[in-house]
Amino acid sequence: PLAPLGVDQVYYRYVVRVPSADDFIAAMHVHGVDCRKPVYKPIHRYLGSDACPVADDVWRTAVSIPIYPSLSNAEMAHVVRSMTDVVRALKSGAQF
Repeated sequence: PLAPLGVDQVYYRYVVRVPSADDFIAAMHVHGVDCRKPVYKPIHRYLGSDACPVADDVWRTAVSIPIYPSLSNAEMAHVVRSMTDVVRALKSGAQF
């Protein structure tokens, strides 16, 4: 993300949407990249409700990729390469 001029940001989470968060996380793990779902599960699920289908859909498809101040350029490049490989593989129907 781009920060407005004159503003410094500290990004602690970078969320992307993928067809299946669980499949993407497993495939990225094979590449040595630790990704997570942004939340453990939507709050309405703790209440036993299924009244928020959009939240459920986002939960199934949203993934936090690594981002932190000490992430090196080489590590960042590895994350990007791995994401590219994983998305291509998942589109082709590969299983991880």
